[in-house]
Amino acid sequence: IAACLRLGGLYAGADGRADGTLRALGERLGLLFQIRDDLLDVEGTPGELGKTPGKDARAGKLTWPGLHGVAASRARMRVLADEAAGLAGDLGGSAKVLTSLVVFLSERTS
Repeated sequence: IAACLRLGGLYAGADGRADGTLRALGERLGLLFQIRDDLLDVEGTPGELGKTPGKDARAGKLTWPGLHGVAASRARMRVLADEAAGLAGDLGGSAKVLTSLVVFLSERTS
């Protein structure tokens, strides 16, 4: 996600400060996506996910909820979402679209 945001910024002529903001935003969005994905695998239903939940645990994969617990994973998501929203706001005109992406990644159900 960080690479995608940075490439878009470079294509649009972003300066060094904006590039750094896009990188930091992308890193937070990527981790936010991963933690939400891990939580969905723990808490989701087959109907919501369109697949069988619990596959990560059965495969012995390391996940945020497995390492830190569900509550701590949710707390980390909130921090990442707040940080990402702040970074998106720093970008000015792009803020609305990027803030919508933060909300989508935080609340997705599949």
